[in-house]
Amino acid sequence: MRQKLLIPVLLCAALLAPHAVLAQSYPSKPIRFVLNVSVGVLSDIVMRVGVVELARQMGQPWIIENRQGGNFVPGATACNVPVH
Repeated sequence: MRQKLLIPVLLCAALLAPHAVLAQSYPSKPIRFVLNVSVGVLSDIVMRVGVVELARQMGQPWIIENRQGGNFVPGATACNVPVH
């Protein structure tokens, strides 16, 4: 009875083992945050203040890019979002 239960458990463990080896710590590079507003507006100031605490907690630097423009197209294209 124990062998019948042991074999499926070992097979499941063998199938899941390679995934544990391939896991990486997240994030592995600086986090880029794109804002669709100009520098100095309220949402930019709030994000820059909040990023200090987020960077401290996550242990990774955050990069804030301001990409303002018509209909938010520059910010969307910086994030590789298709614009129609």
